[in-house]
Amino acid sequence: MLQIEKMSQRRGSVYSDALNKRINLDARKLAPITRALVGKLEFWSLNIAILRVCGKLEDLERLREDYTFEVYSQWKKGDPISKTKTFSESGFKVSIPDGNSPKDMIEILSSLLLELSAKEIDFRDYGVTAEIDIGLGVGEEKQFVATYDLPLPFLELAVKCGVSISMSSYPVDEEDETN
Repeated sequence: MLQIEKMSQRRGSVYSDALNKRINLDARKLAPITRALVGKLEFWSLNIAILRVCGKLEDLERLREDYTFEVYSQWKKGDPISKTKTFSESGFKVSIPDGNSPKDMIEILSSLLLELSAKEIDFRDYGVTAEIDIGLGVGEEKQFVATYDLPLPFLELAVKCGVSISMSSYPVDEEDETN
């Protein structure tokens, strides 16, 4: 149980780690972990996001001189992804707090974009690409069908900062959680 607690504290949830690594989730394999985590939380939903920034190393360094990001993962062009693949460009990932609901997640992301906008950060000006990758769980009682409403002001902020949005949903098997 201690190992599961450490995993959940590291980045918010094991599902966050899976999103960050772009691993395909299989709810049946994760059911024991899910049951342990659900037992510790009053309300649990999968509403996670990361900011991924990629480009030339010198452009990324220039960006990071102008704005301090809470980077939890970074790589350089040519670093190994697997035994046979390497990164085609340098980059880093920024930690974003998990949300309790889709609405909460959008509020968290809006705050991040407002902060970037206030600092006049437009990733395109640095010659880098930025993407907010949102993951949401579906199939549980509290969030059987998750809907993310992306209000126009949110989308305008994303465009102003030069950030693209990617959304993925992951199945949460509630039967496995309660058995």
